[in-house]
Amino acid sequence: MKFSLKPLAILTCGLMIAGYSLAATEGSKEDLGLSDYRYFKVYPHIERAQKALKANDEQRAISSFQHARELAPDSVRLTLWLAEAYRHFHHDDKAAALLNEQLRKTPDNAQVRRARDAIPLPAKNVTTREQLLAFNDECNASPSVVCRAEVGNFAVKLGALDIALQQFNDDAFRTSPAGHTLINNLTQRAIYLQDWQTADRGFALQDRLATLSEEQYQQWFAILLHLGRDRRILDLQQQGVMNTPGMQLAYAQSLAERKKHPELENYLSSHKPAFDTDSEKHNWRYLMVTWGGLKLPEATLPVVKPKPLSAAEIRMAQARVLKDQCDKVITILGDMSPQYDAQSWSHLAECYQQTSPGMALYAAQQAQSRDANPYYARQVAYLAFAVEDYALAQSSLRSVPVKTLSDEDIRAAARSAWLAKDNAALDYWRQVAWQRAMPELNFETPPEQDHATRGFALFKAGDMPGARSELEQALQTMPDSPEILRQMVYINQRLDDKPQTKRYSERVVDDIDNTLTPSKGLTDAQQKERFAFRRVHEDSQRRWTFSFDSSLGLTSASKNEAGAGGGVSRDKSNRSYGQAEAEYRIGQNQILDGDQLSVYTRLFGGSAGHSNIAPVYQPMVGMGVRWKPLREQVIYLAVEQQLPLDKADDARTDMMLRASASFLNGGEYSDDWHPLGKGWFAQNLYLDAAHFVKYDYQLYTADYRQSWHHKVSARHTIEPYWHVQYNNQTRHSRSMDNRLGGVGVRYNTWFGETHYDAYPHKASVGLEYQRVFDGRNRDIDSKNSLFLTIGVRW
Repeated sequence: MKFSLKPLAILTCGLMIAGYSLAATEGSKEDLGLSDYRYFKVYPHIERAQKALKANDEQRAISSFQHARELAPDSVRLTLWLAEAYRHFHHDDKAAALLNEQLRKTPDNAQVRRARDAIPLPAKNVTTREQLLAFNDECNASPSVVCRAEVGNFAVKLGALDIALQQFNDDAFRTSPAGHTLINNLTQRAIYLQDWQTADRGFALQDRLATLSEEQYQQWFAILLHLGRDRRILDLQQQGVMNTPGMQLAYAQSLAERKKHPELENYLSSHKPAFDTDSEKHNWRYLMVTWGGLKLPEATLPVVKPKPLSAAEIRMAQARVLKDQCDKVITILGDMSPQYDAQSWSHLAECYQQTSPGMALYAAQQAQSRDANPYYARQVAYLAFAVEDYALAQSSLRSVPVKTLSDEDIRAAARSAWLAKDNAALDYWRQVAWQRAMPELNFETPPEQDHATRGFALFKAGDMPGARSELEQALQTMPDSPEILRQMVYINQRLDDKPQTKRYSERVVDDIDNTLTPSKGLTDAQQKERFAFRRVHEDSQRRWTFSFDSSLGLTSASKNEAGAGGGVSRDKSNRSYGQAEAEYRIGQNQILDGDQLSVYTRLFGGSAGHSNIAPVYQPMVGMGVRWKPLREQVIYLAVEQQLPLDKADDARTDMMLRASASFLNGGEYSDDWHPLGKGWFAQNLYLDAAHFVKYDYQLYTADYRQSWHHKVSARHTIEPYWHVQYNNQTRHSRSMDNRLGGVGVRYNTWFGETHYDAYPHKASVGLEYQRVFDGRNRDIDSKNSLFLTIGVRW
């Protein structure tokens, strides 16, 4: 048995060309900022330092970089290299000092700031205001985004909001993602502490940075109403925010309650909101009749004499009607009137829970102060736990009769006591748990965090069963954690646990859908993520895959290479080719971790002669095993037994060994449906090699394609494409090859999607023109071909 090395060499060269990339310019004299002469002086030291770094020679590497920097002290690149060398040899303190010095020279250099921020600060234990002030002084001496964030977070936790606010004097930190996070945490903490002035300042900071969502504007509006900041509300409404019809109604009602009748009359005369609900229209009309000078029959007013409803009673009634629409509930009850009853405050707490935990806790406390019902105490406890006020959490649960508490309530109360370092309370809850025969309550480390941390670490280490066990325990206390839910999808997919992959991918899709509101859709990132998990859900249920592919020569001179790799008429080209296949997935992790094993059968054939277009000549059936050894790469190895279904002279039973691969076709360049945009670019490098054992015959194919999928509707694309292809056939010492190119267009349609499943089916039909560039055509000298292509995947 002889193999031709020529096609293998050509395929190897093709892969080398596909992986070629331009050399980086880092380290050039321009990058170093040096003149030719200075570069000539410095370069030997750089080369010596880099060699020493690769050899792990600490003394030589650092001294060489230091010498180079002494020769060119203004080179930022040399500073970065020296800092990297310090970090490589575990001298983070020296790297930090060096970068701090450079930042004082070039404070606006983003590379230096990123390098400094990447160095982890020593763990701090700040528990008093004095320690916080000392830490703040350290940060002021060597400012960075990381230390600003640490100081600010410690300040928020200690309630030192004035120190947290000082961090935003640093422009770089204020506009950074860490700064945005701290502003939001500060604002929510201020709401929890009922420090309305600071909460107002926090929202104002976010407003200047244009980072406020519609829900946050509603929170800010509620605080301004609570503070009676009429001028600020009017100014913001003139800017186009806090100006929804519901907010205009709430502000007008607030003016009425505060008996600011001249301001109310002016406001009513200058505003004409367009309401969506009859109740809002009636309430506005009531204000207009009472203070706005509108004359209407009494029958149209929303009050019934002799006992008229107050504005607060009207709003509470509205909120109960709209209890499932939190955005409207927040607008209606957001003025936080002291006249609201416990049920309304509790309802407001539920609506604020996801977006504003501090505001939610305040509302729940107001409910508890109005009604001793254990439900409200339990609500306060869980919301206090969410904002890390553990003392309040356990004390609230202790006010509830023990017999009404669930085991989970007792566990939460004990954990809160442990975190608050209240040993007496912890002993009490352990005694209650013992009396109920509950498992021992041991909180040496927070188990949910401990389990989650271990689970993520085990996943990175490749221990999928261990990671799943830890994260399942973490989910018992954090059942709605988005990070853990997503990780459970990946872990069960790796373990080939199809029912659990299906279950958790459904929960992730639901988690994403839960962010939808009537006024806010999914972001682009959420749409992409939702489609990806729907694809995982669809794939987790797939055992059988059926496909049909055909390429029909529309002219008698057309010569089709598509059937070569499939073993149709191994010694000649056909005008047409067709194949139908059924594949059954046995499963993953069968031979190697991450592999996939399948069995399949296919029926294929070609056309007879130049005048016959139907691919029914020399039909054959192939039955084989297909193995995908690598998880992340599309590479297949197959063994297939082929049997002829007719008695043609050249029909032979044979065994085919085959290797095929697809590159450059993943992610954004794939041919799978893309949920965003008006279309997408796709490409594919396909390599195929087949050996027929009995016939001692080899086939090689390399094909590179580029295309553009232009969306014409929700699930259809028009796909113009071009491709180039190399084919080789070798038997004994005789070898034939050709090089061809083709251009064409396909119409693709995807179908069969459900709420949780991405499109499982695809069909396409196309027209392609091919031309042979050189080489030897298989049967005749025709170089031009025209084909109708058909493809279906089910």
